[in-house]
Amino acid sequence: MALVTEKPVKSRPFPWFCPVCRKQEVFRTPVTYRTKVKHDDVLHELELTNFQVPKCRNCGELLFDLTADDQINQALRAKLELLHPTEICERREAIGMSASELSQRLGFPEDTIKRIEEGLVIQSRAQDNFLRVFFAFPQVRQAFTASGPDPRLGLVPIGIGDECLAGSHQ
Repeated sequence: MALVTEKPVKSRPFPWFCPVCRKQEVFRTPVTYRTKVKHDDVLHELELTNFQVPKCRNCGELLFDLTADDQINQALRAKLELLHPTEICERREAIGMSASELSQRLGFPEDTIKRIEEGLVIQSRAQDNFLRVFFAFPQVRQAFTASGPDPRLGLVPIGIGDECLAGSHQ
């Protein structure tokens, strides 16, 4: 899976003042960084080899900004092989749905897809699997309408005939 780079986040110009040593020696620096991130109640170890983070040249303090957070989130998505926000957006647009319509059809809270597409949250494995199935199979999209799925979905064979429905309850 190819990584799609995030849009750069605007920040104030360097150098910054270090909150630890109080020197104006903080610059964005590439470092190797190891961390653990909890996702779906599992702790995942990540190693970012070209982690671009504000670092004090005087005392070595690392300062975490939105760009650093985005890099960690991108590394986690890549490790777990989750759909990237831009992939979700592209697939949603390809089937002609708005983010709010997709949330509604899947039964997610109204702004969930928007928040995932904006990179504000990382979808769970279950949500990722559900999105993949929804995008891959037109029959699934037909089954999950704006008013919700047929209440019999998954309980009885649907669309085969009434006699099949009646026979399944005997």
